[in-house]
Amino acid sequence: TRDTPTFSGNTVELPGAIFKDTKNLIKSYPASGMGQVSQKARGTITVYNEYNSEIQGLVQNTRFVAPDGKIFKTEKSVTVPGAKIVNGKVSASSIDVSVVAEKAGEAYNIGPVTRFRIPGLKGSPKYDGFYGSSKASMVGGFVGERKVPTENDITKAKEDIRNVLQGALKAQVLISIPKDIKILDKASEFSVTKEDINKEVDSGGNYSITTFGEIKIMGFKETDLLTALANKVASESNRILAERKT
Repeated sequence: TRDTPTFSGNTVELPGAIFKDTKNLIKSYPASGMGQVSQKARGTITVYNEYNSEIQGLVQNTRFVAPDGKIFKTEKSVTVPGAKIVNGKVSASSIDVSVVAEKAGEAYNIGPVTRFRIPGLKGSPKYDGFYGSSKASMVGGFVGERKVPTENDITKAKEDIRNVLQGALKAQVLISIPKDIKILDKASEFSVTKEDINKEVDSGGNYSITTFGEIKIMGFKETDLLTALANKVASESNRILAERKT
């Protein structure tokens, strides 16, 4: 986006343009420390509606039970779309939801499941009409000692990701700036608007950081500068002539 303020030096006022943009970046970094870790498995369940054409809300932490009794909970509330009714027959609708294991540990790193039941619907006709399935394994469950990021790891990673994001944002904005705009040296301002650190390490011993940033770059039209300078020179010349006459 572009703003058009007016900025001035000690002697010349010049209409300028501020170009700005936002971007986020996710990067993984190796953890160098060791510590006791307790992590829950995570994954995705596809929730099906074979009941009726009405939408069905599921609150955060809705439980899904695998055939072996292991429980996974939704990480946020979701709305399951209504099924399609064609010639009196129900055609199931579906939606993918992120889930997390009820307990930590590798035992919850289970493979694909054909049918998860929703115990909260038990005793209702909806119990058989709503269910879940998973196409991929649940992953990340672990209890024990493994790599963890140290404060020094995080400090260095923050500096790196901010530099990378700033460079990417600057390049992104510069590409969009018209050719008749001149950019002032060091006339840019970068700020981090949000930063999330996921300290849970993956199987390779890496953790991740997500950084959101904004950049503003100031520039001006070269013709505006030449006009402003010419007007300033003319004004100074007139002032000097006036002083000599007095």
